[in-house]
Amino acid sequence: MEKKLVIGLGNPGAAFEGTRHNLGVDVLRHWVGEQAEWKADSKINAEVAVVSSQWSVVSCLFPLTGMNESGQAVAAFLQNNLVEPEHILIVHDELELALGDVKLKAGGSAKGHNGVRSIQQHLGTDEIRRLRLGIGRPPVGVTVHDFVLARFRLEEQESITQLNARA
Repeated sequence: MEKKLVIGLGNPGAAFEGTRHNLGVDVLRHWVGEQAEWKADSKINAEVAVVSSQWSVVSCLFPLTGMNESGQAVAAFLQNNLVEPEHILIVHDELELALGDVKLKAGGSAKGHNGVRSIQQHLGTDEIRRLRLGIGRPPVGVTVHDFVLARFRLEEQESITQLNARA
């Protein structure tokens, strides 16, 4: 049975729920749905849900380290759970894609995404697949920091609902 790991990026805590930067973990939680229960694992500083089928076991991971240190939790998880790099997927928000776009990328540069960069540094490779979820660029006069930590506007909700279904 193949072991797989899907990492949903975001920041822990109620203040970050529903923000653009938490789209990765929100989409992963949507996919897990009622297939599995999320459990906190203090040893790796993450929440984990395991979805099993007759062909594979998919461990779903939400690092509780904060976005910029996500690699710590991923590396800690992998110390006790052997998952081949080609069976790891990072799900994350992406400024470079229009709101609602979804793209699978085979690896490559983190392009300024600190959560992705942290995982790449801790694993020693940038050849990890990524599911990039478009959040668009900030409007004129809004910093990237403020934009990614903002919640989606009401008029953007339909795009996010459709993104969740596609992702």
